[in-house]
Amino acid sequence: MSWTILRPNGFMSMNLGWAASVKSGGAARGPLADVPEAIVDPRDIAEIAVRELTEDGHERQVYELTGPQALTGRCCATSPRRP
Repeated sequence: MSWTILRPNGFMSMNLGWAASVKSGGAARGPLADVPEAIVDPRDIAEIAVRELTEDGHERQVYELTGPQALTGRCCATSPRRP
C-alpha cells in the first residue's frame, strides 16, 4: 500500500477562533502572541493533497507544509488581510 504524509505546521483558519474576542473586547487573547509560526491556509493544504492523489512520484514521501513566512499571533490579530 502506498502512502504520503502531509504535515502542516499550523492552520491559518484557527485564528478565526479569535473573532468573538476581538468583536466583543477588541483583543485577541492567547498564550503565543509573540511566537512566530509559518501557518498554512487549509485551502492550500487541499490543493497539495489533490496533487498528491492525482500525480505520480509522491509515494512514500513526507511533506512538511509551512506558510510563506513565520507570523506571530499578534501580527495576525492586527492584520485584516491574508499574508
